[in-house]
Amino acid sequence: MGKVLNYVGRGIRNFVRRHKKGISLAGALVFGTSAALTCGIYKYITTPPKDFGRVGQYWHTYKEREKLKSIENNGALENKLNINRKDNGSSGGAYPDPNIIGIWPLTPDNGIKVVTSSGREIVTRYATWNYASLDEVPKTVINSVLSVEDADYLEHKGVNWNLRKIKGLFSPILGGRRVGGSGITEQVSKMMFTDFGKIKPRRSAMQKLRELRYAYYLDSVLGKEQVLEFYLNTTPLGDSCYGVKCAAMNYFGKELSNLTFPESLFLAAIIKNPGANPKNSGFEFQKRRYDMLCESLHDLERITEDQYKECKSADVIKMKPGLKRRRSPISDPSVFSALAYELENYDFDLVDNVVHQPNPGFGFTVYTTINDEMHDALGQAFVDGLKPNQEQVQLGAGAVLNSEAQIVAILGRTDYSTLSGAWSFRNLAVAGRRAAASSIKPFVYGSCYDQENSNITCKPGNVISDSKKGLRNPPHNFDGKYERRMSLAEALTSSNNVIAYKVCRRIGLRNVLPVIEAVGFDVAEYETVFRDCRNTALGSGRVTPLELAAAYRVFVKDDDGNFSAEYRKPTIIDRVDLWSFNYKVNLSATKVFRSANTVESVRISLDRLGNKIVGSKYEADIGFKTGTPNPTTHWYLGGVLDLDSVSYSIGFLAVAKPKVVPSKKNPKVLVKVYPNKLYASGVLGPVVKSFVDGVAPRKEMKPIDLYVPAVASLDSVCSNYNLASVELTLPSADNHDLETLGDILSACSSYFSANNENEKYGLFSYAAGRVWETLYSNEATSSPGSKTALLYYSSAINSYKTAVQEDSFSSLAEERIRDLKIKREQEANRIHAD
Repeated sequence: MGKVLNYVGRGIRNFVRRHKKGISLAGALVFGTSAALTCGIYKYITTPPKDFGRVGQYWHTYKEREKLKSIENNGALENKLNINRKDNGSSGGAYPDPNIIGIWPLTPDNGIKVVTSSGREIVTRYATWNYASLDEVPKTVINSVLSVEDADYLEHKGVNWNLRKIKGLFSPILGGRRVGGSGITEQVSKMMFTDFGKIKPRRSAMQKLRELRYAYYLDSVLGKEQVLEFYLNTTPLGDSCYGVKCAAMNYFGKELSNLTFPESLFLAAIIKNPGANPKNSGFEFQKRRYDMLCESLHDLERITEDQYKECKSADVIKMKPGLKRRRSPISDPSVFSALAYELENYDFDLVDNVVHQPNPGFGFTVYTTINDEMHDALGQAFVDGLKPNQEQVQLGAGAVLNSEAQIVAILGRTDYSTLSGAWSFRNLAVAGRRAAASSIKPFVYGSCYDQENSNITCKPGNVISDSKKGLRNPPHNFDGKYERRMSLAEALTSSNNVIAYKVCRRIGLRNVLPVIEAVGFDVAEYETVFRDCRNTALGSGRVTPLELAAAYRVFVKDDDGNFSAEYRKPTIIDRVDLWSFNYKVNLSATKVFRSANTVESVRISLDRLGNKIVGSKYEADIGFKTGTPNPTTHWYLGGVLDLDSVSYSIGFLAVAKPKVVPSKKNPKVLVKVYPNKLYASGVLGPVVKSFVDGVAPRKEMKPIDLYVPAVASLDSVCSNYNLASVELTLPSADNHDLETLGDILSACSSYFSANNENEKYGLFSYAAGRVWETLYSNEATSSPGSKTALLYYSSAINSYKTAVQEDSFSSLAEERIRDLKIKREQEANRIHAD
């Protein structure tokens, strides 16, 4: 029918253009055609429609709310209304199901808020409407709106037929300027047909007829009061206000019940043209319309003389100053973008609702799991920890999870202040996928430790060689050393590539990939491009810092202090307040390792590396594993932190800053050169240390008791010493006590060397070197050039050279040797000068 009407209209318009002198004849033809069609059109309009669907902007909003509610069921969408009717995806072909008006509003207002666990505001999207029942709306407001929009609303059956209406009906056919005049029910009908994100439906003659037909139907099934209430709460009133309640507060700072008659009439006048904002340049325009409305209503005797005089009084309309704010600034892009990214998993667009949408369909509050203290400490740790390498590091990102896999701290990137918009795509913590490198090795070793096959023996103490003989395409060790024998625990701590490759081959890739998949990594990359033990053991697959932190959660203790060996999908959502729906997010756990002993075995290596980098001066246990790819485009660190009976997992990333230099082969071509011989322990180790320093209390350290019982065994004596206590003793002890301490530490070093405990061997060698160096400094100050000073110097150098052989203390010992040689040279210069 719509095609027929458009065809007839096109013919009439062409006739008018060709025969300008026959306009009167064309007019007669138009009215004749209109009269002929009127009977059929009226019959069509008054016939109730049958083709209903969940279409239009309001049903779209309902579906969006259902997506948000589906978080409670881990993404399972629910159909609360259970309406068995056609559901088209657009407004074409189906009439909007009117049941949506019966359940509207979905929430009392559409304000949106995101806060941390302590209530700190991340962002607030201010409400653009506040729903008011018809009983809350004063008669003055209702009468004013009816007088302006639809004076005969209470009498007609959905459509008020008059000459203006008929002219408007045929304007799509005749062309030219479209004529208004839609009544309240018709406006509701038009709003119901409007698709989400559109201002109005696509205009056509058939669409106009469908709207009129739907208006008749709404009036018959819903009644006057329900339609009017819906209209008063959804009609646009300018300055980001929809509905009379929001407009009353925005323009006059009043509740509806406190509005004067002129103020009510002024709101009604705005409805005709809400685009002219009366809070700025549109005030004079709206004031003229208001004055014209007063005169018109007075002439029609629809208001009393007293009301007319009140309306015409000077300064009767006083605007509340200030434009309405749409939202507060996003105070923490890291948290907001991480939340937006997680909600994308439920097909819910937070950025669109908070930032872009002028009028969100419902309101809600998201309470995140962010712990403000740990969150601030994480940000500061990256600022302080990356400073020493700022010339080679471009930016950093990281995430911290508690034992429930809740995100308690997150840093999307350290350079957020230079960016704007598109947060969910620029948060490296949740979306910056890069090769895991050696940070994946704990899961390779864990796969081996967890084997129940009696033919495969994997224990932390098992000794294996890192020889490359007999291996096809073996990996290279970062230090270039081979033919060494070491335990699996030592191999994991020192990140030995050859042994990691051998471990993977020992149990087979078929036993490693299920573990990698179980901890949330994208195993598809390993199954296709990198399907071999070499690439798997070296972490060629990509992960994000958040995924790394979630994977390392397998190695943390649960709230009862036990190793559950379980993986949980990370979440930043604690609970969502959606009016009558208030629910917490509770995601299920997946068992990764069969035995808690597997986790304990891996923790041996993680804790060794953690103690080496962070030390033992904190009331916390820290363990981690680093990853440095080749070329060095970035650095990864995954780890665990046991603090105050609460365990956390961490995933840190630093991105390298390449230098652009001319190519050696062709100087005209510029190439990127990445940092060389800069490893993750040196880049992210200071970040971890700074973070632990910000969240963990320090131990109360006491100087060493130098009295050693004669009957004590060397093993029990050595267990009383650690590097922190030695450093604390050095400034206060005299030379005699220091000599005793140096002898004890040297004896401990020899003891652990004989027992192949290389980690402790290196520790006590380095500690002994610190004692002999202190003795040398004391002696060189009091007796420069003495034989005693030379003896202390030689003892210190020898102890440090011993420590250099152990990877854990090689860099520290080499640095001390350089400093000690400088001191020796300065001493010689002083003697020569004298």
